[in-house]
Amino acid sequence: MTFGDFASLVQFGAALHTGSALAQVITDLGLAPDKQRLKRIEGWVEKHKDEDIDIGDIKDRIESLYSSIDIFEKQFSSEYISVLLINITFACLLIIFLITITFSYSSSIDIFTASVLTFVSILPGPCGSIYFAWRCRSAAAPIRHRIKLLEGRFLRR
Repeated sequence: MTFGDFASLVQFGAALHTGSALAQVITDLGLAPDKQRLKRIEGWVEKHKDEDIDIGDIKDRIESLYSSIDIFEKQFSSEYISVLLINITFACLLIIFLITITFSYSSSIDIFTASVLTFVSILPGPCGSIYFAWRCRSAAAPIRHRIKLLEGRFLRR
């Protein structure tokens, strides 16, 4: 095996990590659909404000949920920056590997070096993104549950 045998894999890895770093998954994994559900509940409240319903309680719950969503988005924006920095670091490392491969294209490498190149090229970006997506879904679950309960309680009257 030579360094040249891994040039395409390392190029793929650099692109994968750069793409993972620049993809704004926070907007996709965030609570945007749930904000729309809250707006629907607010519309229902406006429509039924003249009825004999405790609107103040509903409005307090809605405000509490909006506050929870804001906290969630701020928390995960900072966590996303960590994932972004890790992916950019790996992309830069892979670019350095590409430069090394260019100058040592026909140099032979051992199985350990080949394994490291393969691991660093493929695993960190997707693993970081999957972990971040899992963390977002787990942290958003209680908020989504509270919205679902509120929606079920007041929209199905």
